[in-house]
Amino acid sequence: CHEATGVHRSSGRVFRISHRTTATKPWKLWHGIGMGNLLASVADRDEWNVRAARLEMMKRFLEGERQETERETFLENLNTAAAAVRLRSLWALQVTGGVPEEVLLKLLTDPSESVRAWAVRLLVDAQLLDTPLSRIRAKALPLPVFVALVKSAGEDQSGLVRLALVSALQRLPAEQRLILAEVLAARTEDAKDHNFPAMLWYALIPLTETPSRELAKLTGNIAQPLTRQCLARALTAQLDKQPAAVDAMLRSCSDEGLKDVLEGMSLALKGRRKALAPIIWPHVVETTKDTDLAPRVRELSVVFGDGRALEEIRALALNKSADIEIRKSALASFIEAKPADLREVCEAALKERFLNAVAVTGLTGFDDPALGKKIADSYNSFHPVDRPALMGALSARPSFAGALLEAIAANAIPRSDLTAFQARKITALNDAALTEKLKTVWGSIRESSVERRALITKLKSTLTPQALAGADLKTGRVLFTALCSSCHTLYGEGGKLGPDLTGAQRHDLDYLLENIIEPSAVVSADFKMSIIRLKDGSLASGVITAKNDKSVTFNEPTGPRTLDAANIAGIEPSADSIMPAGVVEVLPGDQIKALIAYLMQPAQVPLK
Repeated sequence: CHEATGVHRSSGRVFRISHRTTATKPWKLWHGIGMGNLLASVADRDEWNVRAARLEMMKRFLEGERQETERETFLENLNTAAAAVRLRSLWALQVTGGVPEEVLLKLLTDPSESVRAWAVRLLVDAQLLDTPLSRIRAKALPLPVFVALVKSAGEDQSGLVRLALVSALQRLPAEQRLILAEVLAARTEDAKDHNFPAMLWYALIPLTETPSRELAKLTGNIAQPLTRQCLARALTAQLDKQPAAVDAMLRSCSDEGLKDVLEGMSLALKGRRKALAPIIWPHVVETTKDTDLAPRVRELSVVFGDGRALEEIRALALNKSADIEIRKSALASFIEAKPADLREVCEAALKERFLNAVAVTGLTGFDDPALGKKIADSYNSFHPVDRPALMGALSARPSFAGALLEAIAANAIPRSDLTAFQARKITALNDAALTEKLKTVWGSIRESSVERRALITKLKSTLTPQALAGADLKTGRVLFTALCSSCHTLYGEGGKLGPDLTGAQRHDLDYLLENIIEPSAVVSADFKMSIIRLKDGSLASGVITAKNDKSVTFNEPTGPRTLDAANIAGIEPSADSIMPAGVVEVLPGDQIKALIAYLMQPAQVPLK
């Protein structure tokens, strides 16, 4: 029913498919049936009968029937029967009093991987699972059981068994968990498994709160890149409190694991201007200076206060012969460091296409109307793909927004380039003169529910089935890409800021118009906007995705952004959707018709 993404591409509905001519088989009634028939059920070809019989056996056991003779038969099946019958016998034993520990230990070497995996599960079944907040509650396993599990983790060649073992980690106390995790973390076969690395990370989360030297050493040598990166990020997030753990991690890190460790460190320190450098950091700098890791190390060195690294990044950002992507990354790191010559460097980069999209983000911290005009005047030097970043910067503070609206009034910047999201951002600056200017050169954002309902009624009268049938669907797709795709995904393409529209009720005109014209009528908590006011006087807005005492990460239409918490003056939660009203009101009637018709299509519209 669902594709890999979990969204049905046509409607989002789940369908029940059945054969037209197949007769319904009569169900067996197991209540009151003798134990002989219940015993035979483990070999039944009908799985429903097997389960129903097992449920009846469990019911009788709970009512006091011991079933000792039957349990002996099930125990014999574990040695002689086919794999499926052995597995069913194992389950029958479990629901009628449990499986003896010595039997489960023996089953860890069973020829069937399914039986071995279930033996692992049942050996830890009575252990308490971690709480939803990753608090360990489990007591230590008996030593023979724990030794057997460790042996299985190191020797078993089945991915299914190893997945059962890594799932069992969350039912172990810290000491036993770390020992078993170390054995599982060395299994290179599971490095690219879909579930194993994540399950290993989930089990290790509680150990990162007070990281031991053993955990730090393990981090750099884990065979699973995802787990390695997550652990490095968690340890580095506590760098101020636990610097020794990060130092131990770097000292023990293998050459193969250093890339993931550095990536995790970078994610943990994103948005921060300064952090304590690990003692071993100069050695890391020296050993990576001629490798592919040098750019990442250089970026981290800036956060660690290395003046030489800052000089290198400045030179790289302004080096016109260097690769543009490397220059953009260097300039972004330079901006995060906020050095004294930040404005000078960013103004120089403002003249270069593609690099200027990064440079403009560094200039939003300077409250200067002349600079706002300079940025607005550079509109034509920005590639069309990068112009949303320019418009976002120009709507970030009053002195810049004034220059933007003047440019729109003079037709130097197209009125259609200012989105409703950016218009609402200008309104949030709380400047009456700017709001009035916005109404004059662009229009107003409808805030009255009565006005919005009237607009919906008007559009419904014009968007008839006959009118939509004649709409230009290719134009509709182009409009969706320009206006909506930065936030919404449709047919696997687009942004993640807003909901995926692929499985939505797009065939329903009322649904579309109500969500487009009045998006804040019903808003999920996942998509409510926050207004973030910075101490330098500028403003940002978006959906907050992560927040701690060091940084705040949020999504805006141009992508995710992280800010140092020390630079934030205040955060104002809003009841409004991240999607503003007025998105389509600036469009001519034929373009509105094209966009709505495209959104209602059950399949992607080809551009050619």
